[in-house]
Order: sequence, then structure tokens, then C-alpha cells
Amino acid sequence: FDGVDDYVFVNGMGGTYSTFSFVTKVKLDADNFNQSLFYFGQESTGNNSTGSIDLTIDADNFNPAALRINLNYGHGSVEYQSIVLNSWVDIAGIFDGLNQMLYMYIDGQLVASVSTTVSNIIFSNNDSHKIGAGYTSSTQSIANFFNGDISNLAFFDYILSQQEIQNFMICPPTGDELGIVGSWNFEEGSGNTALDQ
Repeated sequence: FDGVDDYVFVNGMGGTYSTFSFVTKVKLDADNFNQSLFYFGQESTGNNSTGSIDLTIDADNFNPAALRINLNYGHGSVEYQSIVLNSWVDIAGIFDGLNQMLYMYIDGQLVASVSTTVSNIIFSNNDSHKIGAGYTSSTQSIANFFNGDISNLAFFDYILSQQEIQNFMICPPTGDELGIVGSWNFEEGSGNTALDQ
């Protein structure tokens, strides 16, 4: 992802998630501007729910910049400010709506947690999910393009254990795991299509 205009558009994945997890392996090339590694859902809020979850590098609200998992409309966010550039890092996020908690793991270790104000993430089948870019409500457009590499990205509809997170660091998801919602390994080579495994 070049930080200018590269991103993957994902459709589908509609549903109501009271538990939601992700694992990814990334290499960050820059941290001097806002970037979205992924933005799933749309900006919306409802009765005890949020419409999106994103993983971003936030250089506007943090100095130094922070890696941030965010539920929109201030429903909860966790941050990690010890970003190392040009080095691969394993990141995992856990939304536990049953206990209204949000967790972030870096290289298999819990680094941040926070209480949320919602119990569900609700995605519509019409949501335009993005990998490598985000969304800005001020201009109603795709923005915050990611500058770096993503090796693997997978989403699950349950709470991953720390052991599962650590196992996926060694052997990434194949796309056949129980509870997997979407998985991309970005091994297609050149072209403009990334296959959901």
C-alpha cells in the first residue's frame, strides 16, 4: 500500500456481532499522517451498537503517533504509542460486547484495554469496507490511505484467546477456521484483486 491511493474494497460481511476479533501482520513505513489499515462498516450508531471498527495510525491526536483500534462515535478506542517503523508487527483486536470491552494485542501480548459503551457492532451488507484506507465524514469520501505492507488480515465472529492470537503469529489463518468471517493473505502477486481466502 503506497499511502496515496491503494486500497482493497470489501463487500458483504453484514451482520450483528456481539463478539468480533481480528489478527493482522503489518509493516509500517510512516507515522507522520493519519492512516487506516482497515475501516469496516460505516459511521452510524444505534441502540447500544456502533456501525464500524477501524485500525488506524492516529498522528492528529497523539504525539508520537498511536496505533489505534476505534469504535466510531466515541464508543471506545485503545491506543499503542510505541510504533516501530519498517519492522513487521503482529496486531490483534478483540471486541467483547458481552462485557463491553475492547482489547489490543501487540506481538501476542495485551497492551491496552478499555470499557466500551456498546454491546454490538452492526454491519450492513451494503457497507463499503476498506483495507488500506479509511473514511472521512467531513468530505464523505475514502481517505487516510495506508503506507506500508499487510501480510495477513483475518476477522472472526468470536473472542480469540491469547493462545490463538500467538498461534496465528506463527501460522496465519487459512480461511477455513471455525468462526472466520473474512481472511486475506495478500499473496496474489500483481494486479488489482485481493482474494478473500
